[in-house]
Amino acid sequence: GNLDKTQADAWDINQGHQSARAGTYVTTLPAGREGVINKDINGVVRWDFAPLQSLELEAGYSRQGNLYAGDTQNTNSDSYTRSKYGDETNRLYRQNYALTWNGGWDNGVTTSNWVQYEHTRNSRIPEGLAGGTEGKFNEKATQDFVDIDLDDVMLHSEVNLPIDFLVNQTLTLGTEWNQQRMKDLSSNTQALTGANTGGAIDGVSATDRSPYSKAEIFSLFAENNMELTDSTIVTPGLRFDHHSIVGNNWSPALNISQGLGDDFTLKMGIARAYKAPSLYQTNPNYILYSKGQGCYASAGGCYLQGNDDLKAETSINKEIGLEFKRDGWLAGVTWFR
Repeated sequence: GNLDKTQADAWDINQGHQSARAGTYVTTLPAGREGVINKDINGVVRWDFAPLQSLELEAGYSRQGNLYAGDTQNTNSDSYTRSKYGDETNRLYRQNYALTWNGGWDNGVTTSNWVQYEHTRNSRIPEGLAGGTEGKFNEKATQDFVDIDLDDVMLHSEVNLPIDFLVNQTLTLGTEWNQQRMKDLSSNTQALTGANTGGAIDGVSATDRSPYSKAEIFSLFAENNMELTDSTIVTPGLRFDHHSIVGNNWSPALNISQGLGDDFTLKMGIARAYKAPSLYQTNPNYILYSKGQGCYASAGGCYLQGNDDLKAETSINKEIGLEFKRDGWLAGVTWFR
């Protein structure tokens, strides 16, 4: 477990470095660092119920709260904002549970299977979503705090198979399933009519947008670690991901490790990387309004809206590195693109 606390910087720590302000915001100052209060506890119980067989049960809880130091998104505090100095204005709660079964057999086969559940709650004072009040505490909000709840479930299973055919090999086969569910009572409340809006959006409700969103990813993967010689290891891999919103993706990879004498190892790799969009990015009910005043070229505003027709991000990653190891000393240099 852990318990720690840091103090917030003084509200006027940056006095004398502020830009010129007038009217309501004349006393606004750039904020210093917030204080933090952390509390967490974690535990693991392990049971070796048979030779090479074990079960592990893990559980944890954490709570992180801030001590407000005066920060606002646009450095636009007022008397209400300043009254919150030193108060806890956002709280992050996290609970996690996991059950893992690791197994080994006399023929060299090993398996690893686990299920994990994590719940995160982001609880914070309501803030403005657009215009000059964006990111500033909303004094007129009907709730003292609003919550964003995220549930994350992961199932994982893999088997490692030693193969003695032509060369020594270890084949890894596995599968994963991940589900994320979110209830956001804060970020999905941007109005579509009235001040600080861009007007109605066709096909989108102005007042009754669902706070719920979810996505699932099912994956299959394979990797074969082949010892071609005592100093040469080649590892091809392939991963398939099916995302419930953005569809399918294949990610091949190839890694090579070549020993160069007793002290040096040359390592090379190329892979197709994959990144699925977040729940916000694929949720059409997630809407923010920008008033367009960030540059002189535009005096109008626009909406930033989630899109359920997005494609996953992909890239081709390449790297080559040289590692030196001798008598406990380890050094290396790597080029990555």
